[in-house]
Parts: sequence; structure tokens; C-alpha cells
Amino acid sequence: SSQYVQEQLVNISKQFICYSLALDESQDICDTAQLVIFVRGVDVNLQITEEMLNLIPMTGTTTGSDIFLCVAKALKDVRLPWNKLKSISTDNAPALIDGVTGLVGCVR
Repeated sequence: SSQYVQEQLVNISKQFICYSLALDESQDICDTAQLVIFVRGVDVNLQITEEMLNLIPMTGTTTGSDIFLCVAKALKDVRLPWNKLKSISTDNAPALIDGVTGLVGCVR
């Protein structure tokens, strides 16, 4: 079940010494924005884990702060602390990369 998968990711992520995120926002066939979040974490043994963290349909606006709230909830759900986040990769959409109002600006 999805609950079991999330519990496994929570247990694995407890061992991360650092992690990075990869995000992509695209439209589905119904013209709904879909935000996919991938996490790649490294533990003390340099074991790398890469998983899809969440796929979030975004109705309404898709501003940097909207995306930030989705990312913050996804990280909270698997108990990943912000201080271990080392990088964010995106598709260069303005809502993601703008250093002031985009996701990157909100994370800073």
C-alpha cells in the first residue's frame, strides 16, 4: 500500500546525511498542472537512494509560494529536515527558479 511505501521512505530518509530534490511541473491531458518531486539521499556509507517523493496535482495557481508549500508538505510527510537539503534541480520554469518569488527564493 502507499502507506507502507511512505513508511519505508521515512525509515530510509532517517539515515540521510544529505539529500537533493528534483522537481518538474507539467500539464496533464486535462490541463491540470502536475508537480513531481524526486528525492536523492546519501547515507553515511555513501549508499544512494533515489525515489519519487510525491506527485501533486496543482489546481488554481502554480506560483513559487504554491510550489514551496507543496514541497514543504512532502518533506514534512517523510520527516526530511530542511538543513540536510543540499540542492534543487528544476526544469527552469520561472515559478521554480526565480530567486525572489520562485521556489528557490522561498527555500532561501
